[in-house]
Amino acid sequence: MEKIKTFDELTIQDNFLFQHVMRNERLCTYLIEKILDIKIRSLRYQDFEKNH
Repeated sequence: MEKIKTFDELTIQDNFLFQHVMRNERLCTYLIEKILDIKIRSLRYQDFEKNH
């Protein structure tokens, strides 16, 4: 059984936090700009992760 993490223990590698950031256009844009050191004009979302 997985230990439940506190908010302070979460990282971008945790699925919960990753999805939260990627679904928020402002946060997603900021993160991508910082990682790639580029300016993003706009984002276009395709599909969210699908669970079978």
